[in-house]
Amino acid sequence: MTPFRPSLPTFAALAALLFTIPARAEVLTFSPGQGDHGRCDDACLHEPPDGTVNDSTDTTLSVDLDDGDWGGETRSLVRFTEAFGPDDGQVPSNADVSSAELYLEVVNEGEELEIYQVLEGWDVDSVCWAARGDDEGLWDGSGCSEPSIGGSPLETVDVSSTGTIVIDVTEAAQDWAQDPSTNHGVLLLALSENGTDIAASEGAAELRPVLEVEFELVADDDDDTADDDDNGDDDDANDDDDSGDDCPDEPRLVIGDDSGCYCRAAGPTRAPVWMAAVLVVLALRRRGC
Repeated sequence: MTPFRPSLPTFAALAALLFTIPARAEVLTFSPGQGDHGRCDDACLHEPPDGTVNDSTDTTLSVDLDDGDWGGETRSLVRFTEAFGPDDGQVPSNADVSSAELYLEVVNEGEELEIYQVLEGWDVDSVCWAARGDDEGLWDGSGCSEPSIGGSPLETVDVSSTGTIVIDVTEAAQDWAQDPSTNHGVLLLALSENGTDIAASEGAAELRPVLEVEFELVADDDDDTADDDDNGDDDDANDDDDSGDDCPDEPRLVIGDDSGCYCRAAGPTRAPVWMAAVLVVLALRRRGC
């Protein structure tokens, strides 16, 4: 049988495939009290006559069209304030967000909730039904209603049983990644008088809100000069190092340690130079060079 002897173009094609660098997929998970960027701000807005209450230090968030304890409607805000930004452990601006999921724990069942992207900033300590905070001014829409929120919900979720609900906030997270200053979180709005209670960031650690963001870093043609300062010096002396060193090839859950995130690398990365060199040498030898 004649041995198979790949031609030089075949080896060249294999080498090119080895040096193809697909986008690197990463996952970051944020949880209150974990890591440097797990901060979660949440508050409950009460319709007047209790319109100045915000329950920002309570262990639960009320979402109800007619809250029997307070009277009137209650709505809740949730924001992972430091999840997006330029620092290590944050979702950067060159991230192409493919998935973002908000995990909330229902501790008192209701019926359905609508989740909206919030479009105005608010202060967690002083936000209320009428105002976004002491130094923030009034809501454009009282009670954080339109136009203070998006015109259509990100998702409608069933809260008819206790336990974890998963909310798709990908559309909002794409905006937050591109411009972290637009990260004002989401609003939870009840659709019936059979309201629900959600575990807040001040609650038990295992019940607190969690945000998981999956993204790919978009390659920049000017990566080699992006870190140069005004003097032309390269601030990043380790450009050849894999920026995902903190993210192992296999998934690992690290909530509870100092890093405060769960991250994984998906898909192949740059092939070692020696692999391409071996292919070229073999090709030359087979051609009698």
